Formats: sequence, structure tokens, C-alpha cells
Amino acid sequence: NYIEKVPSLKKCLIHTKDGKVYQVTTNLICLESSLSKAFYKCHKSFIVNVENIKRINYIENKVTFKNNQSEYIISNRCRKGLKEYVENY
Repeated sequence: NYIEKVPSLKKCLIHTKDGKVYQVTTNLICLESSLSKAFYKCHKSFIVNVENIKRINYIENKVTFKNNQSEYIISNRCRKGLKEYVENY
């Protein structure tokens, strides 16, 4: 579903669609460069898989994934870009 940067640990957490969380020592920039076009950086600390998005609430900056997991992970700055990316994906 999404990848989260954890600054205090200098690690990333990969949140899967089946609810599992994996910790990796790679930084977000390295991960981002190796991902497919299905992934979009929607915040300085989050990358989402747009294929797993069920709905986006742009007013609350909240993403709901197909597994019904909801997260407030969109930055105000990236809101418009995410909307355009999802519409054109």
C-alpha cells in the first residue's frame, strides 16, 4: 500500500496490502528510484501505490486503500499532483 520514512530510526517501513509491515534500512530516495510508476510520493515521508488506492479524501488529506486501511498521508503541497497522477494513471 505505502512506504513510510521513519526519521528517528533512519529506516523505512513498507506497509503491504495484507496488513504486514516490513522494516528496511534503505532510505526513501533509494526506494523511490527503484519503484515502478504505480508509486507516487505524496508527502516527504510517504510513497503510495496508486494501484491499491480505493478513494482519496483531498479535504482531509486521507487515503483509503482497497483493504480499507486509511491513513492521513497526503501533504498539502502534493495534493494537486496526486490527484492529477491518479487521474492520468
